[in-house]
Amino acid sequence: DESEDIASGPVCGSARSNPHLPLGSDGEALLQIRRARAYQGEGCAKALAAEFLAKAPMA
Repeated sequence: DESEDIASGPVCGSARSNPHLPLGSDGEALLQIRRARAYQGEGCAKALAAEFLAKAPMA
């Protein structure tokens, strides 16, 4: 049940607002998403992925 992960992650907001997140390349972004999934749960990883996709230049 993913809803618990999404609801229980106040840390996720501060992680997403961190200006030092490595968004320089797809590889760096994927690494950050994996870290988020490992430490903060799947919901936060999805939020980071969505934020990265929103910032990424369209090819």
